[in-house]
Amino acid sequence: MADAAKSARAALLVGALGVVYGDIGTSPLYAVSEAFFGGARLEASLPNALGVASLILWSLILMVTIKYVTLILRADNQGEGGIFTLLGLLEQRRGGGNRGEATATRNGRFLGLVMFLIPIGATLLYADGVITPAISVLSAIEGLEVITPAAGHAVVPLTLVILTGLFLLQRRGTNRIGWMFGPLMLVWFAVLGLLGLYRIVQAPEILWAINPMHGIRLLAEHFDGVVHILGAVVLAFTGVEALYADMGHFGRTAIQKSWNFIVLPSLALNYIGQGATMMGGNAIFKENIFYSMAPSWALIPLVALSTGATIIASQALISGAFSLTQQAMALGLFPRLRVIHTNPDIQGQIYMPFINWALYVGTCCLVLGFGDARALASAYGLAVTGTMSITTLAFAAVALRVFEWKRWVAFSVLGAFLLLDLSFLGANVVKFLHGGWVPVLIGLALYVVMDTWHWGRGWIRSAYERLMPRLGMSVEELISRRKEIFETGPSVSLVVMASRPVTSTQDLIPPVMAVHYRNWRRLPKHIIFFSIKQVSRPEVPVEERYQVIPFVHDEMGTVVSVLVTFGYMEQPNVRSVLKEMKESRRVKIPQAPQKWLILIGAERFVTPGASMVERIRLSLFSKLNRLSKPVTDYFGLETDSGVTMETINV
Repeated sequence: MADAAKSARAALLVGALGVVYGDIGTSPLYAVSEAFFGGARLEASLPNALGVASLILWSLILMVTIKYVTLILRADNQGEGGIFTLLGLLEQRRGGGNRGEATATRNGRFLGLVMFLIPIGATLLYADGVITPAISVLSAIEGLEVITPAAGHAVVPLTLVILTGLFLLQRRGTNRIGWMFGPLMLVWFAVLGLLGLYRIVQAPEILWAINPMHGIRLLAEHFDGVVHILGAVVLAFTGVEALYADMGHFGRTAIQKSWNFIVLPSLALNYIGQGATMMGGNAIFKENIFYSMAPSWALIPLVALSTGATIIASQALISGAFSLTQQAMALGLFPRLRVIHTNPDIQGQIYMPFINWALYVGTCCLVLGFGDARALASAYGLAVTGTMSITTLAFAAVALRVFEWKRWVAFSVLGAFLLLDLSFLGANVVKFLHGGWVPVLIGLALYVVMDTWHWGRGWIRSAYERLMPRLGMSVEELISRRKEIFETGPSVSLVVMASRPVTSTQDLIPPVMAVHYRNWRRLPKHIIFFSIKQVSRPEVPVEERYQVIPFVHDEMGTVVSVLVTFGYMEQPNVRSVLKEMKESRRVKIPQAPQKWLILIGAERFVTPGASMVERIRLSLFSKLNRLSKPVTDYFGLETDSGVTMETINV
């Protein structure tokens, strides 16, 4: 048993290398080259090499090891991580706390600001998912130019071919190709460390880069190029959000150990080794420091290995975009899209065709538009630093409200990290016209979609609230009319989908039920008001999933209300729930029904809106609603021999 446990832990450590660290692990391909050959144009010298290596090394220690690995990984929701997890934790505690009116007001404003910013941070993660495949694969394929300059014209076409194959493979699921991710990345990190050692041995004085004063001195001596230097340093920890987002797949311990014992040492050695390469006297091919570290005989296998590592890095971001979208849909921030579960044994492995091909189109446009990895670096940094700054603010809110840190501790510790985040963000904002507009444009478009969808669903709820008094029938009145209009014959269960739970006999029945009764003037023997609620927890245990409220149970039939709760990481499936209720007798039906009749309301937009702004928003929401999957598909209500559905326009 002990050996099996050790093997399982080792498998998690290696698996985390492939999924969690693919992006940050391929940053050595372009980060240091951007510092020396980007906007700053630093000279190849010992002071500059020490400065760049020191800045990157201490950024990895502060921003990754301390901020993410040590602090932010503490903010989990039943083991799940990611920026929407912070939103879920805050929503659970939104009403808590009473420390005086002035303090409550300040806390409320801060919390409101954070909850407004979290969806923006999520949209920047989508931008990261578009940019990562483009810059990673481009930077790897550009190694061909180091082998032979004649290959320069083939870089973009070959990159597009590889990306096309990568996105085509997504529908097969990561479980088909994921088994090789971890071992290949383990080889990759070993090679990174060995390349670094190879150069450090040739110039051991580069080890003084461990002194942070070299980085500070570099910034002071090149004050006019600070924004370019910091913009390059940011590239060394791109993908850091994957540490947090993938915590639910591997656990905090595996992620922390993988970073501390494998990833950080390998990256540190490689970045210091790249600094040694730039100390002078070494030939730099095509301004590519990473490939210039290797001996000539190792270039071809290194390009092949780099290509494999960048494909893995891209895969991790694509899969992350699928999970992020599923969480956004469950939280009511995104239209319902088609979700395909690619692995029956692991719930989190999904494929979303619309998101996949939207990412593909965006990635190919970036490859064709920018043409090389260095041109894309400016676009990359803004997405990363924007998300990191918002994550710090959100974690500060969680630390205050959930962990109950003292205010001075939260503001001093996290304020220092926010200052660093904003410094890196400011360094990338100045690159807005040189590619930084890309993540801003992507994020703005997605935020409009999220905000419009959330607003539209609220608008529909308000419309229903105005409609229900006109239909005006309570559960109590419906029960009384059963005595007048009683349907005999086969036992039929009418499952009425309710957008809000029916909890008492004084509640109004759902509009779809009122219209059904008005049209047919008949009632079945068994009526189940069925509502689904998705909460800010990742998963809900089966024993807590059902809440059954019986209203009537007599010889004439049954009237009950059923509230089924799912977590935001779960896919609601009404058919499986009905089967579970039937087999486990969770709903007290005297005789098993021969037929399920599910009553669903179909929404129609018959008003243009009261104002110009409302008309525009309703028009966009209507288009998103057509893009969205029908509720029957999203909730697993595809028709079969045991389920009949009736759709009524309300």
